[in-house]
Amino acid sequence: ILTGISNLLIFFALFLSGKLSKEKNRIFDIFTWGKLIQATGWLLLILRGFIPDIFTISLANSLIIIGFGAETFSISSYNIKTLKPRAKAFGLIATAFVAGFLVLTNFDGPVRIVYMSIVYMVWLIIASQQLIIFSKKNKLQLAAGIIYGFFSLFAIARSFSTIFIFKTDTLFDTNLIQTITYSALFLFNFVSALLLLLLLKEQDYKTIKKSEEKFKNFAKFLPQIVFEINNEGEFVYLNKQAYSLTGFSSKDIEKGLNIKDVFDKENLEKISQNFNVLKSGNGKIETEYTLQKKNGEKFPVLIYASPLIEDEKLLGIRGIIVDITARKKAEQQINKLSIAVEQSANTIVLTDTEGKIEYTNPKFTEVTGYTAEEAIGQNPSVLNSGIQPKEYYKEMWETIAEGNIWKGEFCNKKKNGDLYWEQVTITPIKDDTGKIISYLAIKEDITAKRDAENALKESEEKFRIVADYAYDWEYWTDHNGNFVYVSPSSERVSGYKPNEFYNDKKLMEKIIHPDDQELFLKHKHDIKNNQERSPIEFRIITSNNETHWIGHVCQDVFGKNGELLGVRGNNRLITEQKKAEQALVDSEEKFRLIVETAGDWIWEIDKTGKYTYSSPRVHSVLGYTEEEILGKTPFDLMPETEKERVLKIFEDIVKQKKAIIEVENINIHKNGSLVIMETSGLPFFDANGELLGYRGVDRDVTLKNETERALRESEERLRLAQNAGKIGSWEWNIETDQIVWSDMTYEIFGLHKTKETMTGDEYFKHIHPGDKQRLIAELDASIDDKKEEHRTEYRILKNSEIRWIDETSQIIIDKKGKLVKMIGVLQDITDQKNAQKALKDNEKSLRESNKTKDLFFSIIAHDLKSPFNTMIGFSDLLVNDFDNYDVEQQKKFIGVINQGIHNTYKLLENLLIWSRAQQGTIDFNPEPENLHLLASETISLLGQQYTNKSISLINKIPENIEVIADKNMLLTVLRNLISNAIKFTPQKGKIAVSAHVKSNEKGQIFTQISIKDNGLGILKDKQELIFKISETISTKGTEGESGTGLGLILCREFVEKHGGKIWVESEEGQGSEFIFTLP
Repeated sequence: ILTGISNLLIFFALFLSGKLSKEKNRIFDIFTWGKLIQATGWLLLILRGFIPDIFTISLANSLIIIGFGAETFSISSYNIKTLKPRAKAFGLIATAFVAGFLVLTNFDGPVRIVYMSIVYMVWLIIASQQLIIFSKKNKLQLAAGIIYGFFSLFAIARSFSTIFIFKTDTLFDTNLIQTITYSALFLFNFVSALLLLLLLKEQDYKTIKKSEEKFKNFAKFLPQIVFEINNEGEFVYLNKQAYSLTGFSSKDIEKGLNIKDVFDKENLEKISQNFNVLKSGNGKIETEYTLQKKNGEKFPVLIYASPLIEDEKLLGIRGIIVDITARKKAEQQINKLSIAVEQSANTIVLTDTEGKIEYTNPKFTEVTGYTAEEAIGQNPSVLNSGIQPKEYYKEMWETIAEGNIWKGEFCNKKKNGDLYWEQVTITPIKDDTGKIISYLAIKEDITAKRDAENALKESEEKFRIVADYAYDWEYWTDHNGNFVYVSPSSERVSGYKPNEFYNDKKLMEKIIHPDDQELFLKHKHDIKNNQERSPIEFRIITSNNETHWIGHVCQDVFGKNGELLGVRGNNRLITEQKKAEQALVDSEEKFRLIVETAGDWIWEIDKTGKYTYSSPRVHSVLGYTEEEILGKTPFDLMPETEKERVLKIFEDIVKQKKAIIEVENINIHKNGSLVIMETSGLPFFDANGELLGYRGVDRDVTLKNETERALRESEERLRLAQNAGKIGSWEWNIETDQIVWSDMTYEIFGLHKTKETMTGDEYFKHIHPGDKQRLIAELDASIDDKKEEHRTEYRILKNSEIRWIDETSQIIIDKKGKLVKMIGVLQDITDQKNAQKALKDNEKSLRESNKTKDLFFSIIAHDLKSPFNTMIGFSDLLVNDFDNYDVEQQKKFIGVINQGIHNTYKLLENLLIWSRAQQGTIDFNPEPENLHLLASETISLLGQQYTNKSISLINKIPENIEVIADKNMLLTVLRNLISNAIKFTPQKGKIAVSAHVKSNEKGQIFTQISIKDNGLGILKDKQELIFKISETISTKGTEGESGTGLGLILCREFVEKHGGKIWVESEEGQGSEFIFTLP
């Protein structure tokens, strides 16, 4: 009984948790129903005391075993992915035992006990696996493992107690064991039921919390307002969008933000009613309200809300608020459009894709006579008059079926049979996918217009004949502004052909100059308002972007019944006329300004010679006012002698009616001083050619004459001075980039003067490329810094010859500080430059000569003196004490004297050769020479020297190498280089003489000769000095051998004489390699 009740408790706990119906978990269901089957089997055993029937007992045992099997299967299957292979195997074995025992349900005794014991052991293993695997992962499975572990232990104990009973065939301790077993089973089943309920409750709570977090995270990114309120109407949650749209914040929620704070007061009652419905738990709401922002601004919203219920308890209301401001505006717009359609002056018809009428507006009934009820469902062809061909309608249907707009005219028939004309626009209506769902036709009754146009056409033909041949641009527009006629002259006047105006009725307005648009539009406005219209003038922009002046006139055209048919217009090209008018106005204005502001006195005299006009300038020139001068003659202002002279000149000019050209005359100033005037004038005549008088100007040239005379004298003096000093001058107008050169400047540059000025670019063409950028930079800097004086030297190309120029320039700045021009003088200093260079070359040559002389005297004073001192010393010993020395000593002294003689001879020989080289008297006869033989000859000559030091000297030069060289010079070079190598190579050293034929980058063939030793080597800092005459270096050899320092200098001079080079490659202590090249 206890076991059955406990199994029932577990079943109800699982069933009531809702998992059976909500989770739809097959494994969980098997386990749950297995508990019910097992509980039923245990409860059936109760009947054993009342119905001692073997079938009842067998059935009860079968149900218990089936329940155990179901639980075993579900546990093993539930852990199939997480249990170890061994546990899975035991689970399958236990399941197999259950299946096998179903066949043996009628058997009792040891077999059933053994089977049950095995099953319980399998449960124990599975439970232990659960404890290990899920101890840190899943509390529910951990609890299940603990429950089934304890249950399995007691079940195994019970099984063994039953076996014991069968073995002993006694009831010793049987009741006690079974009581303990069943009591323990009841206790753990009861505890497991409570534990399962608690764990499921916790899991449900976590699921709800997790769902709540997902909901809030999702709500953050919604564009709508997401809210939650409690039962008191206070907001407990608002998403981020709510704060953005309403202006409220989380602090407002903390302060108890209520629905009364955010909804319009007029909607509060409606809101309260709807929220009360939600609080009762009945359904959801979807209603429009007016929401109020924190700043008091209101906007329409749509609320979707539902109750928030948990465990049949109302927690509050949750929902979404959508801002429908845009939708409301759209609805208002649609409402306006609906009214506009209903009240439209045009007929509006809506059909489906098959052409059946779905809607007509009141105008349709007014025009056709058919009511909306009569028309809806019909095809528009009910109005077809049959006048227009079927192809016309076919083209219309093909156009709109393809989704395009069709425009045209129909001749339709009314309900009463009358014909009328309509101008129709049919537009396909498409859904979001682009599929056509209906057609919209907007139609205008144009019957009256057609009649008027017919009348217009009758007149138009007559007009066209005249207008086509008119010189002016004639046109005719209908009452809608469409061009019905444009004469061919439109192309001559505007550049646009008549067809272009037919296709664009706004073209005439478009080509009007922007500055004249307002004038033309006012003119059109006057026409529309029946005001008097007068001719106007405006500009147009032609097709080739030229500006033309147009003289425009137009007139209304009316029909027989007084209806307006259109406008006739005339556009005349008056560009040349306007130019002439403007030129006259400009000329008059210029003349007035010139007269009033001119520095000269402007006048007019009649044919008697009396002044009839005088400009104000007369006062500053002669001291008289304009009024004082009128009525006088020019001769009244002259001295008597001057009057007679000038009168003769003027009488001749007037007699021949010629112009007066720069006639100088002397006038008396009002203050008595004399003023020299320069008079010029032109005669003017009447319509008959009779002379009326002269108009002209008088210029005060008193100061000019004096200045010109002084300037001429100054320029002449400057010209003479510049020509004498070969100095050129120039003037550069920086604003116009024009340069004026003097005649001497042209001569310095070697150019002929072909024009008065040149540009900066023309000037810089003659500057040497190496100096051009520098000179430009210097001039720019001088201009930018406004440096008053700039001096520089640069080279020019004068007839391909390079010449040096010394130039000094100065900038000229006006009173406003503006740089206006630059002036300068220049002089050819090529001769001075050449003289300076020659002086420097002579100075250098003199220094070299002095060094050479000093070296020569040094060698004579020192190098010649030293060996003579040695020879004199040893010869004195022999002369004075000859008998006191034995033969060996005598030989030794004679040997020293002999060596000194040879060294002195060698020194003198080098001095002689070097001296001849310096004087240029040495012969130079290059001929083909065998380099191997010359090297062998030199080595043989120096045989005693390298043999004494046991040096290995090898000639590695190939026998077939020939060079073009002077034999004596080449032998001197080889002898000096090999002798030096022997001198600085120690005992048993090595010297190699080699040569190779090579070519340079230009493909030129040359021979490179090398003398290489393993001697003392040369310091790096001395390698560049050993070939210089000014730095002669004499170093002792490895055996104390002396030298003159001239050998390498001779080698360099002789090698360079042949067009070759010589150098050394050496490291101290590693030996040296002297290398030279020959062509």
